[in-house]
Amino acid sequence: MTGSERQDVNREARQGTTSGRGPQNKAFIALGAATVLYLAINALSAVMGAQNVDLIHSLVVPPLIVGIVVLTFILRRQMATGSANHALWTGMAIGAAFWAIAECWWMVSVIGGAELPWPSGADFYWLLAYLPMVAALWIRIRSLPRNPDRRWQTAMWALSLLIVVLVVGLIVLPIVQSYDPAYLLGSVLNILYPLCDLVLLLLTLWILSAYQEGKYGRAWVWISGGFMLIAVSDLFFAYSSTVGIYYPDGRANLMSVLLVDVPYTLGYLGWLVGLLVLRDMLGKHRPLAVSDQRFDLVPDTHLFLPTKADGSVILISRNMPPVFPVDDEWEGRPLSQVLGMAEEPCSAILATLRASGTMAERSITVTTRSGPQDARCSGIAVLNPQGEYIGASLLVRILVQGDGLDELLTEYQSKMVRHIGNQTGVLQKEEEEIKRLLTSYHLAYMRALYNRSLSEGGALMGDALHAELLDAVERHAWQVKPHPETLLDLSALSLPATREALPHLFEVCKRFVARITDDLTANAVIQDVGSQIDAAVHKNVMRHSKQFPGVEKLSEA
Repeated sequence: MTGSERQDVNREARQGTTSGRGPQNKAFIALGAATVLYLAINALSAVMGAQNVDLIHSLVVPPLIVGIVVLTFILRRQMATGSANHALWTGMAIGAAFWAIAECWWMVSVIGGAELPWPSGADFYWLLAYLPMVAALWIRIRSLPRNPDRRWQTAMWALSLLIVVLVVGLIVLPIVQSYDPAYLLGSVLNILYPLCDLVLLLLTLWILSAYQEGKYGRAWVWISGGFMLIAVSDLFFAYSSTVGIYYPDGRANLMSVLLVDVPYTLGYLGWLVGLLVLRDMLGKHRPLAVSDQRFDLVPDTHLFLPTKADGSVILISRNMPPVFPVDDEWEGRPLSQVLGMAEEPCSAILATLRASGTMAERSITVTTRSGPQDARCSGIAVLNPQGEYIGASLLVRILVQGDGLDELLTEYQSKMVRHIGNQTGVLQKEEEEIKRLLTSYHLAYMRALYNRSLSEGGALMGDALHAELLDAVERHAWQVKPHPETLLDLSALSLPATREALPHLFEVCKRFVARITDDLTANAVIQDVGSQIDAAVHKNVMRHSKQFPGVEKLSEA
């Protein structure tokens, strides 16, 4: 597989199924176009020094924050009560609701032409919202994997310290120095706002710097990016207000528009987009069907029988006596007697070979030591140098559940089995049958483990497991895609790649469930699935799972 093909496969695996992506992409394109237009209008207003530009932002922000409130409460309802995620979204919902009250309060005053006093009731809600917001972001940080890289940690702490120094030196200290004892409450709030935004900025910085998997992680990039823009906007507002350059004389300038109002609005927009991505993700992760799984067993024994032109048997392969009740006088007997077949279907097989030269595999009924049994027969005609039919070479595949009967074949017989299989397409067909068996067998276990992750943590855990599976796919460059019903689509893999990928992906699922619960729970899920599968299926899977470690553990479970 070329590098470009690998990138295409990985890209499709990351994005999942294509259904629904078109409308989503169009929505993002429209959103991007609207954002560019919004930025252009604001930049032009700032350059021209337009008046009443702040009125635009006062009208745009409230609908965004109201949408955020609705979505956060919806997400909160979908989290298991008492879980960390439930606490996270409770804090997020309460904080968003407080900010929505403050923003609507401000919008009403702007529309009415009445200037709010400083401080006002809106400031109470703005400041109060920081408490649940900070708590929610802290819960998110604690859920992220720690980066053990000391250089990364040093860089992050150094950057955090630099931000603290800049905010305190450029914003907080000037406010403290201009403290007015007669204006106590306003002075205290002037200090509290930048300090709260500083905490918000630092928390979102650490969230953005962490590796976040899956759609849930990507949604949090939008959310934390939105928080960061809001915090940066508030800090620039505090600075520009302190030095008197925020809308001087009511006229727009670059600082007021592009560093305060625009980031503030885009912050809410990013927050809303992240919530919409989460909402979409929660609607896609549902328990997958595990029961009523059908497993088509694959024949495990290959018999080679050459015949003369009259249909009498010349030779039987060495693995035939353990299966069929043949004696030492089989040579020269009709094919129907050796296989225990009815005369009519046996004659039809020989007639097809005489007429066509090749016979694709067909189902037959033979008589083995255990009685009548279904088998599959294919073959090629044998011609003399003059092109005349002088006999046939037959390949019979049968399910015996024996221990390596094909190992009894001589080198010549094995070569003839492969030759007939290649000529008739049987070997390729058999590979596809084995792939389907191994895939359906292991996906039954993997879907059960996936469902357990959903029951433990809802769609968030399901998405996290999905992300770990796709990471494994990407690391090994396997051509595997997500599938909405079976969990994964491995149809593009070859049989050797399937044998390599399935045990690895199964282990990813098992380790994930063991990590969010415990080893006993993960093993109990595996044992429960194994108990619902017939012993013949376990044995057939083991037989066709060469170089497939882990299958014995599954069948024994």
